[in-house]
Amino acid sequence: MFKSTRFSKGKEEVLKELEYVCSKRESKDQLLRFINAPTRLEFLTSIALVQNFEGLDVNPNYSVDDEGLPTFTASGGMADIGCFDKDYDSYYEVTLMCGRSDQVNNEIIPISRHLREVKENRRIQSFSVLVAPVIHPDTLEAAEWQKMKNGVDILTLDILKFIEALRTLSKASQLLTVA
Repeated sequence: MFKSTRFSKGKEEVLKELEYVCSKRESKDQLLRFINAPTRLEFLTSIALVQNFEGLDVNPNYSVDDEGLPTFTASGGMADIGCFDKDYDSYYEVTLMCGRSDQVNNEIIPISRHLREVKENRRIQSFSVLVAPVIHPDTLEAAEWQKMKNGVDILTLDILKFIEALRTLSKASQLLTVA
């Protein structure tokens, strides 16, 4: 479960920091400015999920220090952030990559494989969300193809659409209506 003893920011501050990291702007926050951008994106996304979605158990997979601050991004083979509530398991992949081949090959294909494995091992509904500064049109098409071919839900949200969803929705499962 997400915990940090040294970081406390309000919802809007966290959402603004998400915008900063995705637009390659440096944070003015004394703590965040020393966390590299990919790790900071995972950290801020985890915080935003906790702050904005009711009843969601948020489990980031990045490495942390003894105060709960991230030291490195999640390793491969698992979602960046796993989230669980009574109705759904949801998995979040966040990336600063914007190119077609980067998003399709490095994100959509592994996400689909992971979701298929989850569906085989767990009997609860699940979906994944890919968040990036921008979503390449081919990435959206690849996610749609994975739904048709493998029956997995991979939502693709650019950072502004994700932030708007965080502001307006109260449950993670409502993201299924956004994409």
